Amino acid sequence: MSDLAKAFAGLKKPEEPERLSTQDPKLKISQGLKVEPRTEPAPAESTAKSRDPDYTPVKVFLRKKTHKAAGRKWEDEQEQRGSDGDFSDLVEQLLQEYLSA
Repeated sequence: MSDLAKAFAGLKKPEEPERLSTQDPKLKISQGLKVEPRTEPAPAESTAKSRDPDYTPVKVFLRKKTHKAAGRKWEDEQEQRGSDGDFSDLVEQLLQEYLSA
């Protein structure tokens, strides 16, 4: 028996972790651990705009300093009001005002 074989002779083979069936749709395999899915749906008001069919992604080109200054001012105003609108809410509001004029 070689020196290497003698060195490993007393060691046991590690046991395999318990695996779950991938056929069960309620369970997810993640490194052999059970992960239960979320049972309650997210509230409707927290649906991301990127997944909301009423919204469409639009690409616009703004000067960096204009975007930065407008974003900061909008965030400051939202903070003072206690609301959490994002930059797209500002653009939406401005376009609605433009259309109603």
